[in-house]
Amino acid sequence: MHPFKIYHGQDGRWYTYFLYPEGQTGQNGEDRYRINRKTKADMDQAIIDHYHAISMDPTFEDAFRRWIEERMTYGELEDSTYTKYCNVYSRFFPADEPFTQIHMRDMNDHEVEVFLKKALAGRNVQRKAFNDLKTVMNGVFKFSRREGYTDYSITLFFKDYTVPARMLAPSAEKDDSEEVFSEEETEKLASYLWQRRTPVCLGLLLMFQTGMRVGETASLRICDVGKDSVTVNGTEVYYRDWKTGQRVCEAKGRGKTEAAHREILIPEQAKITISAALLQNPDGPYLFMKNGHRIKTRAFNYELHKACRMVEIPERSPHKIRKTYASLLVASKVDERLIMHQMGHRDFSTTMKFYAKDRKERKENLSIIRNIVDIGAGIEEKDNSGQ
Repeated sequence: MHPFKIYHGQDGRWYTYFLYPEGQTGQNGEDRYRINRKTKADMDQAIIDHYHAISMDPTFEDAFRRWIEERMTYGELEDSTYTKYCNVYSRFFPADEPFTQIHMRDMNDHEVEVFLKKALAGRNVQRKAFNDLKTVMNGVFKFSRREGYTDYSITLFFKDYTVPARMLAPSAEKDDSEEVFSEEETEKLASYLWQRRTPVCLGLLLMFQTGMRVGETASLRICDVGKDSVTVNGTEVYYRDWKTGQRVCEAKGRGKTEAAHREILIPEQAKITISAALLQNPDGPYLFMKNGHRIKTRAFNYELHKACRMVEIPERSPHKIRKTYASLLVASKVDERLIMHQMGHRDFSTTMKFYAKDRKERKENLSIIRNIVDIGAGIEEKDNSGQ
């Protein structure tokens, strides 16, 4: 770790240099200072003590790097989670943020609270993003406490700290029509996708017919296709490699959750879609390929937006196809356990809270309400008759 030469002076003593702490310089502006010891053994020990002291006095930035690298070394984080935490750090702890250069030994409630106020003020931060920030801060501070860098307890701080509601942006509530494709829109898209029948279009059509996630569709192998079902054995992941820093996109043999690994029962129309895909790519290994390469989620997303424009409906993401499928099953009163299995959910409340939406057009809902709600019918006639 020591970048400077260690040399034996004419006076018999041993010499070397240390860098001044960040932000400090010598009288003439130099960035290093000289030390000396009587023996070589004494000098070696001085160098060891110097760097040990530095290692035990990290800044918040240093502690974050050590914390996340330790978790990756021991396989405690998925690559995608590592990427997420790095993105959270980049968003809330930019290079010019003074909080990152505070040494962990100097942390206290005041420093943390001032940072949080600056991080939230006027930033339009939603509750989910704030929780991600808390997760990273909790991890760094608990790691630092364990390593002996600080005695400060972030747990006690967050136990007493309440974020003023006005400092967090409200979650954007979307209308059901923005969250799913209506019956009419679905038919328009299905017709368009089938007419084109490119590998990407067939993949999108299969999503409508199975409710698969776009990452699951992109990583679906031919060997996963059965007679009356498809088996989800993995998904596409996009992450930053923690060793090289390079961005990676690959199909992994594990699903998004434990429940994601499942066998999906498919309708006859899905069999036709799969057969069309196999005609174009009989040798695989993935069901949806182009020019010998697996089609990635970005291509599915791009093609869906294009298809929406072509059939003149509002553009939506592939995840809205999955919500459309869930809404269809719920509206058709399919057994809850089957819906959970098809969707790859561990809890039916997840399906109902985040996926089940109303797919009917406004005029259709208006007709339903008019036919059902007849409270007050006949009042006007009675009033006119004088009764």
